[in-house]
Amino acid sequence: MTQPHGWDRQTLQRRIADPGSRRRWAGGSPDTLEIEGYAALMPPAPRRRLAVVLGMTPEVRTLALNAFDRVISIDRSVEAHAIYADWVPADARHREQRIIGDWSAPPPEILGCVDAVFGDGVLGNCADGAAAIELLRIIRTMIHNAGTMITRHACYPDGFAGMRHRWEDLLAAFGRGDISDEELGFALRLAGHVDGAWDDGSCLLDCGMVYRRLDAMAADGTLSPGILAFARRYQFAGMNWIPDESRWQQALTQAGWRAQRHELTGREWYRYYPLYSCQPVQADA
Repeated sequence: MTQPHGWDRQTLQRRIADPGSRRRWAGGSPDTLEIEGYAALMPPAPRRRLAVVLGMTPEVRTLALNAFDRVISIDRSVEAHAIYADWVPADARHREQRIIGDWSAPPPEILGCVDAVFGDGVLGNCADGAAAIELLRIIRTMIHNAGTMITRHACYPDGFAGMRHRWEDLLAAFGRGDISDEELGFALRLAGHVDGAWDDGSCLLDCGMVYRRLDAMAADGTLSPGILAFARRYQFAGMNWIPDESRWQQALTQAGWRAQRHELTGREWYRYYPLYSCQPVQADA
């Protein structure tokens, strides 16, 4: 299964910072610099006929609609479709086909025809490394040989997962004013409890365990209610597959891709949530 349970309406609603302006919390959603990164990695014109967006990420869907003739957005979450369907420019909606379905079963008529596949955090929803490789292989069947996949994917730099007491460092950095509330809240989920909540063998981060820990820390006064609220913006009850860089590259190779990591600077999460541009390896290469 490529999209496990955990993305319910409450979880999705928490990601929204301001419903009026349709602004979402950065980190859990790509910020302006990250969207500019996606744009810089897109295939050149005229190879911008058809794009597929895995998920209903409105920032990525808007980018794709602004650049491609036709966009297909796929997500099996009825709630995500209900919340975000109209979060793209009104004059471009007629060029978007929204499909309620699993990423592992793309429409047969698009196989081999897609110029670009976009994802934002989608690989982290895989059940394990084997499921991630299978999804990467399925994505490969969508695009033609000159196509590309652009994804923002949580991936620990080699050696990062060995760090200890990371949550203490994060709280100290926030207290000094070195990181923002968005950087702190997102990091408390993905980086603050690698020791204990992340399994080195499976590369699975138990997000439910992370939030149980955060609740206990709030109960004993280690976390203030305000800081717990920052972390709640990014709450997720399920597991996330977060490999280190070496195992991520191995998965890509097994699935028939070559990829380049594009690590931005200026935000705490950029170190472990980079962009990747991925090209298919030709069978005769």
